[in-house]
Amino acid sequence: MKKIRCFLAVDIPEEVKTAISRFIEPLKSDFADIRWVKNENIHITVNFFGCVEEDDIKTLAGLISKSLSNLSPFTFSLQGFGFFGKGEYPRVIWLGVEKGKERISELNKIVKDAAERQEILSKEEDFFPHLTLGRCKKKLRGFTPALAGLNKTPIAFVDCKMLSFCSSELTAEGPIYRKLSEIKL
Repeated sequence: MKKIRCFLAVDIPEEVKTAISRFIEPLKSDFADIRWVKNENIHITVNFFGCVEEDDIKTLAGLISKSLSNLSPFTFSLQGFGFFGKGEYPRVIWLGVEKGKERISELNKIVKDAAERQEILSKEEDFFPHLTLGRCKKKLRGFTPALAGLNKTPIAFVDCKMLSFCSSELTAEGPIYRKLSEIKL
């Protein structure tokens, strides 16, 4: 049986991806050691499931859709830059969710519960709504002060009307994401 590495995500509109890219352009040139996420791959992961049997994906998507049927669309703001890691060793650079973060956290919990009913364990531990911008494996001097100046105002407001169930294929050039299905709110 074939297994597919998959996750559930909130898509980010193209115009917002472009705005984010323009906003962080100075960081890209100042911190070349960061492996920046390609614009087409920018999203907010609601749940990462890992490798799931191909036959189980459609059932899981249906179960999640049913579990989310009482939820309505909502708007969230992208605001606040930060990173996972310590001091000058950021591992993951992210853009946070401010307004609406509790709704995305609610999605995470509902989806996690639905997956567990199908005996698929979500790989999310302590969920923190964010959009990954880049990854780094080296020490970065001056990175924390550079981020501090970017946290003042929201970058964008995004309407969340649906979620995308996606596959993720890891390659040497970076991940390739494919949309398998959509789940409307």
